[in-house]
Amino acid sequence: MENQLLKEIAQDIGETKGMVSAMRDDFEKIDRTLNRHDKRLRRIENLFIPAVAVLGLIGQKIMKLIGL
Repeated sequence: MENQLLKEIAQDIGETKGMVSAMRDDFEKIDRTLNRHDKRLRRIENLFIPAVAVLGLIGQKIMKLIGL
């Protein structure tokens, strides 16, 4: 009886270790994905700010041309 209980506890511990390991792998995948998207967003942001500045300059030139 005591051996059976110990076997069940050992089996539960093994299953728990497996679940924790699987969750760790999932979190690592999520972390890598978030890092990748963060880098992409920074690249987009770095392109967006100068583009808005250029559009502002173009808008100023157009307003000067039409006399506003």
